[in-house]
Amino acid sequence: MSDFISIKDLRFHAYHGHLPAERIIGNIFVVDLKIEADLSVSGKSDDLNDTVNYVSIMELVTEAMEIPSDLIEHVAERIATSIKKTHASITALEVTVKKQKPPLHFDLKAVEVTIRR
Repeated sequence: MSDFISIKDLRFHAYHGHLPAERIIGNIFVVDLKIEADLSVSGKSDDLNDTVNYVSIMELVTEAMEIPSDLIEHVAERIATSIKKTHASITALEVTVKKQKPPLHFDLKAVEVTIRR
């Protein structure tokens, strides 16, 4: 049986991208997380110490988003590595990083990358 904590639509203005303008102007990025962990203990105890503290997860994502990268794949990997390193109770993690309205000559809403670790 798997339990999950989902964090959706965590928004940032950040400076990721291959194009020089993206490093100057920045863009809106949205991060979604699906965290797999055993939540049975915290479900019974009602104690924050028995679960994955999602506030600390969001703080790690914020730190990772502040470091510019050429590729959102790199950003997603950095987020996943940081979270897995500091939260041993997480058995699996899915990270999605979306770049809103990338500065391309295509009519599109976003480009996104999802990784599972």
